[in-house]
Amino acid sequence: FYVNDRKPQHIIVDKRKIVQKILTGLILIVFISGNTDAQNSSGLCWYLDYDLWVEAEYPDIHGIVPNSPDFNTGNELTMECWVRSYTFGLNMKIFGMLSENFNDGYVLGFENLHPYSEIFNPDKQEVPRTGDGPIPQDSAWVHLATTYSSTGQMINYLNGEEIGSITIFPQNPISESTEPFIIGRAPWGFSWAFNGDIDEIRIWDVELSSDEIKANMFKELS
Repeated sequence: FYVNDRKPQHIIVDKRKIVQKILTGLILIVFISGNTDAQNSSGLCWYLDYDLWVEAEYPDIHGIVPNSPDFNTGNELTMECWVRSYTFGLNMKIFGMLSENFNDGYVLGFENLHPYSEIFNPDKQEVPRTGDGPIPQDSAWVHLATTYSSTGQMINYLNGEEIGSITIFPQNPISESTEPFIIGRAPWGFSWAFNGDIDEIRIWDVELSSDEIKANMFKELS
């Protein structure tokens, strides 16, 4: 048992207390950092324990992937993931890469039972959302995907089925961003935090078709 990478010396305490402290420490580590090794119906995934999150008064919890040229996909993009939320009616962001200027990168989330995607080229490209959307209200695993082609369309998918689209204008590639890729909240600041489970996040530099999304959504990639 190590603390800050140093092994304590001459500790004499009740073994039951040691176990309790270790378990408490592990729970806190999982809660504060999120857990990439959680095993549930989706397999290994990133998750946030809702009860602990509420008990701790809603702290910001998210994952950060350093910026990489691979995230700047240019003329085409597909972003997809499996997600389970305690309510899809709220406004929550799942992941994205976007500066505070709101003129580069992209974000995927949901609001009012709709997929919520924004892609900047540098104008904001967004599929309109009116009324309640087709996502189940609570606690169901769903597959969300958004595709983009600078000379075609931006399309939202739910479980591989198209549920909304727009024609891209202006016909520009996605503006490159130097920001990190954020998982679990809005990429531009500490807001619209996600709670629930996220699995199989995938960013492609091509516009996948509905058939391609369906063919791969249940497959783990090597």
